[in-house]
Amino acid sequence: MIKKIMMMVAAVGMAVSAMAAFVQPTQEQINQAAGNPAAINALLAGADPEEAANVMKAVIAVILGNGHDAASQQASVMQAVSAAFSSLPATQAFRMDFSAALGTACGGSTVITGNGGAVSAIQAAMASTGTPETGGALAASFGDSFQKAGGTLPNKGDKASDKPTVATGYPNQPLPESK
Repeated sequence: MIKKIMMMVAAVGMAVSAMAAFVQPTQEQINQAAGNPAAINALLAGADPEEAANVMKAVIAVILGNGHDAASQQASVMQAVSAAFSSLPATQAFRMDFSAALGTACGGSTVITGNGGAVSAIQAAMASTGTPETGGALAASFGDSFQKAGGTLPNKGDKASDKPTVATGYPNQPLPESK
């Protein structure tokens, strides 16, 4: 009897694990998520930080290639990144890993690297996540990884230790210092 119960518990555990496993989205799903940030939640289900970052890099690239004006693209990028943070586990460690992985993925993308407005929108979305301290740490993690991967932050030099500047509605407003 105990053996049967243990086998049932193991089977249920395996079924739950299988349901939470990440499935790489199709290009069609990525295209849909670029136009509908609410669809991002389903795309990131079960993703680790690197998988989530690669999905978001693809979504952002589609947004930037949609032919809309720069302001619309920036707003869409900010909404998409905010939707991603709403979909991810709420632990600061996971979010920091995701921010760094997204910085690395985006820093290696010529489409994203060449669009300072999009980079600022990504950082602004991160900076508005949680408290100013945690949001600032997320944006700084993104910025450091972005620069290490070869990207240059808008209005900044090449030093990875520079604090990123975020488009927040006030020109050249720096992020709050993280503790």
